[in-house]
Amino acid sequence: MLVVLFGLNFSNAQQTIWQGCATATYSVTNTVGSTYAWSVTPAAGTISGNTTNAIGINWTAVATGTYTVSVTETNSNGCPGTPQDVLVTIIATPTAAATVTPPTCSVATATIEVTAPTGTGYQYSIDNGVTWQSSTTFANIAANTTYNVIVKSQSGCLSSATPVQVIPQPTTPVTSPITFN
Repeated sequence: MLVVLFGLNFSNAQQTIWQGCATATYSVTNTVGSTYAWSVTPAAGTISGNTTNAIGINWTAVATGTYTVSVTETNSNGCPGTPQDVLVTIIATPTAAATVTPPTCSVATATIEVTAPTGTGYQYSIDNGVTWQSSTTFANIAANTTYNVIVKSQSGCLSSATPVQVIPQPTTPVTSPITFN
């Protein structure tokens, strides 16, 4: 994941990361001769590349909560610039949720609709992450099968999997011929 903070004050910039999953890259425009001091408040994550214009922060072992990533550029004359900030909110990794429209007597297949988490940039899988699609709807799904629904965030974080059972197609009764005396 790349978060770019160019020379404007981004005190309102925000990012949300699912707990236990992401290493993110943060950068500002590089100025020749400048050094950069990065910090996370409250202290969290592991920062790599701290005096450069771009760093990586490993957020994988960080508790849920909101953190401020700050950078201050100091130019070759020793003058510090205005700190730039981004708020990073670490949330609990969501569990995927889905509803199933089961097969009917006349329709042999089902539809699975992912209901959470949903949003721009998410990808969805019902085969335990083998294939992905941007639509929350999976149509023409085989009956009598269990599918593992997973959601992937823009940063590649994976939700907890949720097994979804598609019931067998109901059988249509075979009515015996009418008999009479």
